[in-house]
Amino acid sequence: MNDGQWRYVAGLPVSAEAPLMEGMVELEIPARQYARVEHRGTVQTLPETFRAAYSEWLPAAGMRADEGVEFEYAGGAFFRADAPGQRGRTLYSAENLMPRSDKQPTR
Repeated sequence: MNDGQWRYVAGLPVSAEAPLMEGMVELEIPARQYARVEHRGTVQTLPETFRAAYSEWLPAAGMRADEGVEFEYAGGAFFRADAPGQRGRTLYSAENLMPRSDKQPTR
């Protein structure tokens, strides 16, 4: 999985001794500094949240995105199909965690 390709992998934490079942992949997410960005809205508006995080929020906080695994945590409120005023659209709520550095890039 270290080929530079974007993948969406659903997962859950398991012990190091847990067997890897056929068709599954193992992905270790290293401990490091992450920026937590919450998205609440439709899946269709998720790209706007990422755009704002990378181009506005991180720089305003004195941070920048860094290389590494980007992942999201979705609790029990991941999807809500019964959202008022959202006919035909499913609301989505998740914390997106982006590798970050406190240093601004040098020019």
